[in-house]
This record gives sequence, C-alpha cells and structure tokens, in this order.
Amino acid sequence: LMGQTTGFIYHHWGALDPFLLEVSGLGWKALVAEVAAAAASKGTGAAIAAAYLEFAVSHPTLYWLMAERRMNDELVRSTFARGAALPSYGAWVSFLEIARRTDPTITPARARLVHAAAHGFASQLLSGRLTSTPETAAIPPRELCARITADLGELFFTAPGAKRAKSARPAPPGKKQRPGRRRP
Repeated sequence: LMGQTTGFIYHHWGALDPFLLEVSGLGWKALVAEVAAAAASKGTGAAIAAAYLEFAVSHPTLYWLMAERRMNDELVRSTFARGAALPSYGAWVSFLEIARRTDPTITPARARLVHAAAHGFASQLLSGRLTSTPETAAIPPRELCARITADLGELFFTAPGAKRAKSARPAPPGKKQRPGRRRP
C-alpha cells in the first residue's frame, strides 16, 4: 500500500474499518504461526505463552490493532449477520488446537485462560504497566516476561508426561526442589 492514497482503501474496502479488520486478521494469522512454530519446536506451554508475548513486543502497533483497538460495532454486527466470524475467531480455534497438541488434556476453558493471561501480560508490557510496581521495576521487561511465561506454562498445561519448562523460581528455603516438580 506504500504510495497509495486513502482513496485506494475506500475503493477496495468501502471504509477504513473493514480494511483494519482485514489487517488485524492477517496479524492474527501471523501470531498463530509464531505460536505454532514455538509449540512445535519446544513442546511446552511456556513456549506458547512466550511466543504470544514476543509477537506482541515485536509488533506493538499491529498487536494494538488486533487486540486493543475498539472495533466498529456496525461492522461486527454485519459480519455476524453474513454468517462470518471475526478474524480473531480463527486464531482462537488454532490456538486451542496448538494447546491441545501440547497438552491433550487441556480444556477449552484452560486454553482460554492461557490466551487471556498472555494477552493481559502483553497489554501490560506494551503500556509500561508490567514493570510499574516496586517488585518489578528493576527487572528488564523481557526477563520478566520469561518468568511469567514459565509460570503460565506450569499453571495451565498439566497433562501427565507433558513437557514442562524448567521453573524460574528456586525451591523455598529449607525445601529441596524435586526434579520435574514445582512448589505450589
């Protein structure tokens, strides 16, 4: 679209909102591709959450458009009236499939929690709020994300025998950390 006028958008999409919805759909596809690649290479829930956050950090404006920008209500209604789904729905279905390949016992509700938690942390990170508390201010944002995603993987991906990321937290003083186990 470089060098095109806004008339190009209105000629092909009729308005700005349908164009932005299509761009957000391309963003959701790219996010799912990165999450799928991370899950395939590492096979952990933490890898899924880490890829989600890394995508948001690497593409902050696109992520804002995909997940933060308020959608035009009339466009949403007309999309549903045509029997179509929003671009984020296909991404959600793919995300659930990726989560199930990583942990066959994961429920849609737990997968939704992983997705919601990753989105929440991405939003906090991009807005600067993630590192705005006394206990997080001194931690570099990407390091904090690594700690958080390790915990997300451990909390929501629980299938026996599922590959798990090593915990970023040591055992409490006086307790021995058992291999492959985390403290509650």
